[in-house]
Amino acid sequence: MSSSFLQWAANVNVVKALVANSGNRILFTGDGYPKETNETLALDSSPYPTTTRRLGIPAPTNALTITPIGTAGDDIEKSVSYAYTIVGKWADGSEVESGPSPATAVFDWYEDITPRLTGFTDATATGVYTTHFRIYRVNTGNTGSEFQYVDEMEVATTTYDDTVTDDDLQEVIATTYWTSPDATLSGLTATSHGLVFGFVGNTIYPSEVFITYAFPSIYSLVVESDIVGFGYTGSLVVVLTETVPYLLTGQDPEALSLQRLGYQQSCVSARSIVNIPGGVIYASPDGLFMIDESGVGDLITKDLFTKTQWNALTPANLFGFYYDDSYIGFFSGTTVGFRLKLTSDEESPLEYKTLSLTQNVYGGEYSSAADLLYLIQTKGAVREIVSWESGAVVNYTWTSKEFSFSSRDTFTAGMIIGDFTAGNVTLTFYADGAQVDSKEITSNDLFRISGMTGETFQVKAVGKTTIDRLIIGRSVMEVISV
Repeated sequence: MSSSFLQWAANVNVVKALVANSGNRILFTGDGYPKETNETLALDSSPYPTTTRRLGIPAPTNALTITPIGTAGDDIEKSVSYAYTIVGKWADGSEVESGPSPATAVFDWYEDITPRLTGFTDATATGVYTTHFRIYRVNTGNTGSEFQYVDEMEVATTTYDDTVTDDDLQEVIATTYWTSPDATLSGLTATSHGLVFGFVGNTIYPSEVFITYAFPSIYSLVVESDIVGFGYTGSLVVVLTETVPYLLTGQDPEALSLQRLGYQQSCVSARSIVNIPGGVIYASPDGLFMIDESGVGDLITKDLFTKTQWNALTPANLFGFYYDDSYIGFFSGTTVGFRLKLTSDEESPLEYKTLSLTQNVYGGEYSSAADLLYLIQTKGAVREIVSWESGAVVNYTWTSKEFSFSSRDTFTAGMIIGDFTAGNVTLTFYADGAQVDSKEITSNDLFRISGMTGETFQVKAVGKTTIDRLIIGRSVMEVISV
């Protein structure tokens, strides 16, 4: 598994995809329509996961057309109807399958003819990934008849002749009620029993169990006001809204239970929501509020702040983490933070400590693998990732856009203008999509580049150096004259 960081320009919710052997596949919302990617795709364009796929596949909206091929005999063998789905197959063998198309009208299958199916329509939604059509057939007139798998074909194919016998039909279609997630789905949260939850406005959308790209609208639940975010503890999802919190319980999306809690404690910051052992903590208008696994709520900062003092800290800008038995909170765009030790008893009450940083902080991430809390801070006009408390700056990875020219060109020299106090930087050079050179740069001195000839060019930088300018030229004179 890569140790690189992915980054987004917006606040996103990221969860693991609950798919075995999927190359560390993740799902995320908050960056346009819901997306998924895996390590191979994401790191092709590090640090941004720009190589992504839309989460789910919209169901086709048109029914197939059936044309009889051959000369029909006198007898009807059976009456049938067809539907099809659209499938995207990943390299790891996992699949994404859409809901079914509308069923065809009933077709009378006479002896000596073959039904020819046409009208297959691929999905056109932005970012969608598709590879196959999957065909299902039902024999009408039978009690309890259902659409069963017939065959599949690549999406480039437009015609299918059905010669499959009834005995060779396979599994019943599973995607009848599956719908792809709404383009504005937010707040993805994964649970330990295979469900993923998202929301749109005041509506909660659960996924199918371990099918984390399908969010059937028949499972949706509505609360009284817009949702701000989800917390998760034990087997409970805590739904935090602009008015009151709710508890969502259950492991079957068809039998979920929603309980409105009586606490008038809205959530004022989605980024403040932190899952802790035995509960969920979030920023309310009165302070930090905790809801435990039984649904009991407590304003845990009532002895630390008045409402006026709390609101003076701008809790709408609060983002937090659970780290070292504490709620660690920072106020985005400032140097202000705090640490609230959560373990307490009668002799040792909650311990609160103000944190003062040397640089403005904008976000962060806790790494369970490294047991470190990383913060996004600023150094001048540059943002850097710092390991909190250790103060160690983490290597960044930056990739330039691809520069294109109308004819082949050659670049031979370069120079970095920056501060090398924090360490060196490794530059990797690409021409026409292929790596041509890589070198470690240790100073502002001029350097040479080998083999950088082509029509398209790109540069990747990995390191700790604060770079003000990176200059690449066709010659030494062109570089030093900039």
